[in-house]
Parts: sequence; structure tokens; C-alpha cells
Amino acid sequence: MATVQQSPGVQVIEVNQSLRIPTVTSSTGAIVVAAEKGPINVPILIPDVQTYVQTFGNPDDVNYTHFFTATAFLGGSNQLYVVRTEDITKNVAGVTVGLSGSNIAIVPTPLPVGDFPLSYANMSPHEAKDGNVNLLNTEIYHVFGQGAGPYYDQISVSCIIANDYNLLIQFKEQLSQAVSLADIQTIAQTWYTGTPPSTAQYNPSYEEYLSNLPLLRDELIDPTDWSVDTALLNTYTSFEFGPQIEVDSNGNPLGILLQDQFAFYVWDENGNLAEQYVVSNNPDSVDSGGNTNFGPTLINASSAYVYFFISDSPTDAQGTILYSTGQFNLAGADPLSTELSLLDGEIAEQWFANFINTETIQIDLLLDPDYDTTLKQTLDYIASQIRKDCLALLNVPADRMFNVNTGNIISQAYTEMKLYVAGGDPLGSLNVNSTYSAIYGQYFKIFDNYNSVYRWVPTTGYVGATIATIDFNQAQWWAPAGLNRGIISGITALAINPNQAQRDIMYSNGINPIVQFQGQGIAIWGQKTLTGVPSDFDRINVRRLFLYLERSISAMARFMLFEFNDNFTRARFSSIVNKFLSTVEAQRGLYDFKVVCDTTNNTPTIIDNNQFVANIMLKPEKAAEFITLYFTAVSTGVSFTEVTNS
Repeated sequence: MATVQQSPGVQVIEVNQSLRIPTVTSSTGAIVVAAEKGPINVPILIPDVQTYVQTFGNPDDVNYTHFFTATAFLGGSNQLYVVRTEDITKNVAGVTVGLSGSNIAIVPTPLPVGDFPLSYANMSPHEAKDGNVNLLNTEIYHVFGQGAGPYYDQISVSCIIANDYNLLIQFKEQLSQAVSLADIQTIAQTWYTGTPPSTAQYNPSYEEYLSNLPLLRDELIDPTDWSVDTALLNTYTSFEFGPQIEVDSNGNPLGILLQDQFAFYVWDENGNLAEQYVVSNNPDSVDSGGNTNFGPTLINASSAYVYFFISDSPTDAQGTILYSTGQFNLAGADPLSTELSLLDGEIAEQWFANFINTETIQIDLLLDPDYDTTLKQTLDYIASQIRKDCLALLNVPADRMFNVNTGNIISQAYTEMKLYVAGGDPLGSLNVNSTYSAIYGQYFKIFDNYNSVYRWVPTTGYVGATIATIDFNQAQWWAPAGLNRGIISGITALAINPNQAQRDIMYSNGINPIVQFQGQGIAIWGQKTLTGVPSDFDRINVRRLFLYLERSISAMARFMLFEFNDNFTRARFSSIVNKFLSTVEAQRGLYDFKVVCDTTNNTPTIIDNNQFVANIMLKPEKAAEFITLYFTAVSTGVSFTEVTNS
């Protein structure tokens, strides 16, 4: 509201009436996988194949269908939510460090997958104190691998507290003043034994040496020749990763760690330093930018390898006496599951745990790496009954088409596929009737560059990549099929290559074929959803058009909440939606549309009930799928007009 002016002047007031339909994503994928490594039971947004491999590892003989479904999708999309899971009873590598008498005790302390992702609430620190070593509650810290599997037994960590870190700085400074090999040996012997040699010309005045830190001492100094591992010493005292401490032009720390601080290091499976932190045991500690510097919070939010906890709560962590250690490995991981079928329960649980809330995570395509039938039904249920804003891409099971070991087509393959989708399969039918799912009847033979072998893999990752590419190059309402937009590359062979009659069997039962035409490549040759009801929604391009429009317009409609339901608001809503739909119409997504938002559907009763109603009627464009070409022979003396009018 303008203020009342008491004297002549110009008052400028801005009124924002520029509300428009926001841009929304339409090709973000989701998948739950088995993998070699990676965080357990938490969604990770992966932008590309390289990041997937870095995070979840290479394919193997168990997880390859999951791996290549995910990475194929990332060939066309840069947004894939991945949740890794494993048998909930499998133990994850871990270690607990604390004081036992006068010695530092390092005790393997694995936790089961069912406790992940870890937090102070579920890390069960008491388990560390139930073993052979009596670790006092205020004198321990725990490190666990982020995920399941022997990979994490190869991960090692180091911890150096403030006093000992500052000793290393002094040791490094003293070594830098040595002018001969004999000087280095003398300094090393002094720091190793804690007593200067009687012949030493230079005796330090330090009260403490590395003799009190046997784990660090034995890492840094070799007593057989009194040589020093200067590379490791520099690694411990020069920070390249994570939070920085102030350093000079040569990278050497200018100051020392505060008493509540410690340095924490993570080493990868190849023994290379991967992460480095300077953090605090004080839960209230912050850095110069006001960000938390509490060790467990910062490390757990940043590390790609481990979870880290001090004591059994943030409160008990404050003032905890940590102990400096050399590099030590996590231990206690169980082997990974050897069959994907053993993970069906965990996979279903993670789909429901991570992907059903439309307000916390936005996804468009649910990827089936040829799960078992129950899990395929789970994906459709999430898409059609819970979320209702995405499309599930399913694959006909391999054993209904061909023998994976020999590559030979099974007898009556097309009948088997029909029975699986339409019903009557003695091994169990899909029994899905939904416009939110589509199924593809094909398997691809590809070359696995990671293991130098050929693999048979499902199609859904490739189909999803095709859809994502169409979204980027055209729009959501273009059919993801045909020779113009449905070509798939990088395939060595197809499991089946149906002819017209066989494609008729597949398509009439809602199975989308993928075929190879001589000289034209491999192409998706259908775009049906799995509904048994003839309607516009039995085609993928129409279903995706509506998903896109519904998400876009509903996002804008949120800004109408708590506004007055009057002519102004209704006219404003109609104007915004009309402009948006006109653009879609111009881009060949709609034949026609009509928006009704006035007193005819916002009656006094509706208004009194604090409701707002808009009817949006759409005529979607249809893709040509059945083309008939008439060729007519006409005599020389006959007019074409006579023929076309007859």
C-alpha cells in the first residue's frame, strides 16, 4: 500500500504480476541397485557414467543388469537417483578406537546393513564396548564403511589429535634444518627412542617425542637405518583436501591445531590419500564462515567412504579424548549377495522408503533392470497408485524370450511374452493394467568394457535415455519410437528380431517391440502403455504430455493458495494457463484446449468451502502408427480428378 505523501513528490511502487508456469524436469530417473560399493539405503543423484562408477563401482557377474541399466540411462539423461541396497543382515566394515589400559585398542566393529544410513541414533556404539576390550564411553571413536562389501575392508583411516599434530610439525621443522644424512638419522633416532644419542651434536628441548606414539612412530621412522618417510610426514602435515588451515606460500601450516581439533585422513583402496579434514570434537564448533566444524557432522556429510562418530552422542563427544593412530584398515565386512533374487525384499523396501513422496523427490521415469515380477508390479504401483506423476519402464523377463547362456530364442517366445503380459503364464503373469507403465520385449547384447566380456542386458535404461534425449531435443509429447527418434546405438545384437506378424502379437498385447532394420539400425517400434482400456492414455506420448502439463500447472497453482477466490484471481489463473497451453499447442503438443475457471465452476458453495476449481480440457496430438499407402494405376486418357473423386 502506498504511503500518504505530505508534499509534492514521486513515489515508485513495484507490483509483480509476472507469475508464469515454472520449468519442471521430465526425464529424471530412479533405480534401486545392487553394487560393488557405495552408500547404502540413501538416494544419490548421479549426473553421468563416470560418477556412477566412482560411487558404486564396476559391474560384476551379479549386478551387471543393474549397472548397465543405470549407465545406459545416463547416456541420455544427467539426472538419475540411485539407491544401493544389500541384504540387511550383512555386516558392514567398521572399526572402533579407544584406550584399553595404557594401550590404544583398535577393534573391528561391523554393523548390519539394516542399520544404514548411519546416525548417532542407530550406530549402536555399545557394541564396541561389549567385546574383549574395555573401551570407556568417553574415550572412543567409531569409523564405518559407507556401504556393504569387502571393498570397505580396503579403506583405511588415520587420526591425529592436536598435541600430536603439533609434535609432527616440530619434527618436520627439525628435519628441515638437517644438513646431512647423519643429522637426519640422529633426529630420527631421538624422536623414535625419546632419548638423544650421547654423540648427538644437536639435542632438542622437546619434552615429548614420537616414542609415546608407537603407531605413528613406526609409520614414519625405520629403526634399521633411521630413515624417515618424509612423503607420509608431509601428507600428515600439509592439507590439500577438505577444510583448510592457514598455510604459508610453501603450503606449510602457519599455526597449530587448537586443543579441541584433530586431523582425520581417509585412504582409498589403492592406499592413496582420498580425504583430509581438520575438525573439532565440540558439537558447537564452527569455522570462519559459520559452518559446522564438528567432526561427525562434517565428515559424514562430506566423505565418499566412511561414517565417523565420537563417543555415542554429540553431547558426550565434547571433550572426548581421542587417540592418534597410524593408518589402519576397516574390517569385518561380509561378502556381498551372490544372487539378485536374494535382495528382492530389500529392493522393494528401498523403493517405498525413498521414492514415494512427491514433495521431497521429483522423478519421472522408474527403471526396471529386469526385476522379478513382484518388483515390476511394485514399480507400477508406485507410479500409478502413489505418485501418479511418473512412468515406469518395464522389461519382459529374459527367460520369456531367450536363453541367456546360449543366446538362443526359446520355443514359442512370442506366445510366452503374450501370456506373461496378458495373463495365463504358468510361471506367473505381470497382471498390470495401467497407463503409468510401459513394457518392452527385447534384450540387448553389449560388450562389457570393464570386464572384457559380452553381456545380455535389459532395454529400459536405453529406452529411458531415448526419452530423455527427446525431452531435450523436442518435447515430452513426441513419441519415443521410430526411425527419427527411436534409434538405439551401441548394441552388438538383439535377443529377438520380430517380423511384422510377431510384432502384431506383441503390440496387440501392449508389448513394445525393438527391432533391427537392414541398413537403418535398431529402433524402438512401439509406444503403448500397459492399459487395457482403449483411450488416448494408451500411448506413451499422451501419458507423458499430461504428466508434464499436470506437474507444470500444479506448480504454478501453488501460488494461488491463500489468494481470494474472486474474479481477479480466476482471471489471472486462466490467463497464465492459456498462455502456457498456447505455447504447447504451437509446439504441436495439442490440437486444442479450453480453460474454464469462473463462476460456473466456482459457485458460492465452492467459494464458501475455501475451494478453487479449474477445468482444463485438452485435445492431445496423436502420433501416426499405422500408415496405409494406396497406389492406383490410371490409364493414360483418364483424369486424376475422376479417380480421386470416385
